[in-house]
Amino acid sequence: MSVWVWGISDLLRGVYKPHEYGRVILPFTILRRMDCVMEPPTGADRRAAKQNYGNTSGLSLPEIVEQGSDIHTNLLKFIDGFEGDAKDIFDRFGIAAQIDKLDSEGLLAPVVQRFATLDLHPEAVSNTDMGMLFEDLIRRSHHDSPGEDFTPRDAVALLVDLLIAERRTHIAATNVSQRIYDPTAGTGGLLTVASDRFRDLNPHASLRLFGQEINDQSYAVCKADVLSKGKTFGDIKLGNTLIDDQFSTYSGTKGFHYVVSNPPYGVDWKSHAAEVKAEHAKGDRGRFPAGLPRVSDGAMLFLQHVVSKMKTPKKRLDDGAFDWLDGGRGAIVLSASPLFNGGAGSGESEIRRYLLANDLVEAIVALPAGLFTNTGIGTYIWLLDNTKRPDRRGKVQLIDAREIYTKMRKNVGDKNREMSEADRRRILDAYEAFEDADPDVSKIFANDAFGYWLITHARPVPMRYVVDEDAVARVVISAPEASDVVADLIGQEFETAQALFAALGAAATARGGAVKTAHARNAVRAIGQPVDEHENVTYKGTSLTPNHLTETETVSFGYAGPDVEPDYDRAEAECIAAYMDTEVKPYYPDAAVDEKKTKIGYEIPFTRHFYRYVPPRPLDEIDADLNRQAALVMEMLRKVEAS
Repeated sequence: MSVWVWGISDLLRGVYKPHEYGRVILPFTILRRMDCVMEPPTGADRRAAKQNYGNTSGLSLPEIVEQGSDIHTNLLKFIDGFEGDAKDIFDRFGIAAQIDKLDSEGLLAPVVQRFATLDLHPEAVSNTDMGMLFEDLIRRSHHDSPGEDFTPRDAVALLVDLLIAERRTHIAATNVSQRIYDPTAGTGGLLTVASDRFRDLNPHASLRLFGQEINDQSYAVCKADVLSKGKTFGDIKLGNTLIDDQFSTYSGTKGFHYVVSNPPYGVDWKSHAAEVKAEHAKGDRGRFPAGLPRVSDGAMLFLQHVVSKMKTPKKRLDDGAFDWLDGGRGAIVLSASPLFNGGAGSGESEIRRYLLANDLVEAIVALPAGLFTNTGIGTYIWLLDNTKRPDRRGKVQLIDAREIYTKMRKNVGDKNREMSEADRRRILDAYEAFEDADPDVSKIFANDAFGYWLITHARPVPMRYVVDEDAVARVVISAPEASDVVADLIGQEFETAQALFAALGAAATARGGAVKTAHARNAVRAIGQPVDEHENVTYKGTSLTPNHLTETETVSFGYAGPDVEPDYDRAEAECIAAYMDTEVKPYYPDAAVDEKKTKIGYEIPFTRHFYRYVPPRPLDEIDADLNRQAALVMEMLRKVEAS
């Protein structure tokens, strides 16, 4: 259908440039959808259809075409006839200006006639299909715009199925009331599929959809989409979620039962740094309590926002734990960078630390490349839960679905792969099997498995303190005030800096004076030189110079030795001592840890856990390929010479 609708752009050529086609096609598609949904538009039939909008003009697009006398006037009358906030949708698109332009160019009548024949009634086009149509039209209108991306419906279906997998029975219960929120709503695709899934499980479920979107056109489409489901307009807001939370009262026990999001990748928040830092300064009362990522990528701000909006539980069970059905769940699509960006102590690492230490990460699913229309980067679904079911507590499930896909017959933008229902079922089965799942696809880890200490250790540099002419020359430059005293010690050698320091004091006294402590220290530094043999020391195969004797190492939580299962009950000091004894001191026996510099870090090395060794091709195969290529080159050269 999207091909047919976009085909209307043939009428616009010459008057509109290709990137401007959406200015007409998008609002007119929405207008026709609302026109079809409103049949009949008033009275009891409207209430029975759960519509919360109508039109007072008494017109419809087919009637406007049929009357034919003044399409321009009647069309504007039709749009002005929408009640309440419904008109805001068309104001966002500036449809009145487009109507004037089409009319002045003689295109209004043919455009309206084409749309009037389009059947977008919900019985002909479901909400899900309508959402797909909207998104495809927007994709076509922004096909040359980097960063404009939409979550493909196959990925949306997987995300929603994973989100509700453990609560299907609960959702199917009668009189269940749920709040679903998307802080980066786009055109409403995630909300649409979530709503449909809930309705499939329980047609009588009480659902309230909430969303916020920064882009005017996407906001208008989302608003129209939610409107067609009979939901209130006030639950879809326009604005920048990071700095203007339109649902600030929804948090804690009043938060959302389900939060879904596919935030834009690589969002630079430098221009909003003051507002973001102020929110972070609120601590646990704010949305970014864990830390701030680098300004060039705000993905982990959205991640924290999702967590802050998940409903916290009220009920406690007999054992003091929370009822795992009473909390909130979240699902967010992110790039790979939030898994590992930032070293120990960085904002990104602290955010991961917060999420894992508070047992908020339930599962992470790696999606196939080529799944999205405008990007080929790797993507991951993070499943979040603030009241995990008992057997999942303290654990994270990693699911590698990068090779679970179906090749598409025809590319859609950068999208050349999709996840069929069978593909999604396989992933869902692995999630539900949990510890019994295929280990090639699913692995279970303790939360602490992703934590580590970044330690700094150093080896004392062996020094020699020989007072000769060269040493005096160095002192003249570094500590001229002590040069005369140093000259009195020419020919002497000292084993330690302390011995040389004492000798300088004695020499100054012998002269009938004194040398200032600072000058004596500078002189000692100038005289001291690393021993020659130390300049070629190697550590783990790396040649070290005196400037490289401070090293950093990562020590995993629970470290008990090489090839030994980690013991997460071991204290930090025990783990670090065990690491030093087995991994460092055999090469570096006098190394010592500088405890003041130890930092805690967290990362999730997803690909490392699912690494599969692929042996290189046999040499005879490689040689055969090279010979074939060489033969082709020689043949081409012969043709060139013969011509």
